[in-house]
Amino acid sequence: DRILWDEINKDRSPDDLIWGFSNDDMHRLSSHAFRNYQHFLMNELTEDELRSAMIDGSFYFSYEPDGADDSLDTYGQAMTPKLTDVTVDKTIIHLTATDYISVEWYDQDSELIGSTDSQDVSRIDSNFVRAVFSNEYGKTFTQPFGIQQ
Repeated sequence: DRILWDEINKDRSPDDLIWGFSNDDMHRLSSHAFRNYQHFLMNELTEDELRSAMIDGSFYFSYEPDGADDSLDTYGQAMTPKLTDVTVDKTIIHLTATDYISVEWYDQDSELIGSTDSQDVSRIDSNFVRAVFSNEYGKTFTQPFGIQQ
């Protein structure tokens, strides 16, 4: 639950936040596959790269409610927005993504604080911020960005 995740991270050090994951229940392959997934940002497909990405938070996750519908042409294709770049320049976080309709930024209280692809954290009283990209297929969530006060 995203609100509980924010509550937990609210009380942690900004450089020791809990990363988010999204996983299928997989009670039945026909009704649970391809609804939840992670996108790991790795240079090579190796165990060491995967471990580093998990430790560093170099991944994001998506939820696609109809992803398990094998009658759709999009079945198994991960149709949610894709994060393609993250740039942090002093106090400004800029995200680049594809296939999205909207982006929303949230603070430690799960309050909406912005709706553009960039967020200046210098004026935000929060332990962290995180972003959610949406399209007609679902949502893609960034990891929290810790803010040193």
